[in-house]
Amino acid sequence: MFPTVSIPSSCPDDAEIARQSAEMLLEADAVHFNADAPFKLSSGLPSPTYIDCRKLISYPDIRSRLMDYLAASVLRRTGVDAFDNIAGGETAGIPFAAFVAERLGLPMTYIRKKPKGHGRNARIEGVMEAGDRVLRVEDRTTDGG
Repeated sequence: MFPTVSIPSSCPDDAEIARQSAEMLLEADAVHFNADAPFKLSSGLPSPTYIDCRKLISYPDIRSRLMDYLAASVLRRTGVDAFDNIAGGETAGIPFAAFVAERLGLPMTYIRKKPKGHGRNARIEGVMEAGDRVLRVEDRTTDGG
């Protein structure tokens, strides 16, 4: 059975996606600057800029366009059969993984940073099989990990 893919039939090129994405981040007031007192990123590194991707879930039009662009970009680079599962990183990657998994018609899981300490002590929630080809979705990467 083939996944149902729900993205627009045409999509801007990478440069236009980047331009429009930056515009949308600014429109959502998700980009913050502070050169005097740099932000501490999750990696521990200081940065004069901070992008709060969590804000994007509150803007349906922006969220939808960005997820269309993400799905289209994944399909352009890999094709529809490249992944078996979409996994979101805890916590901010979870909604974005869910949105793109829906568009690509693929199962979605999420990955905990550490076991929750009760129940099954699972780090992976949802169904992921050994050998699955997984696209991991995060809200950002600051340390290259």
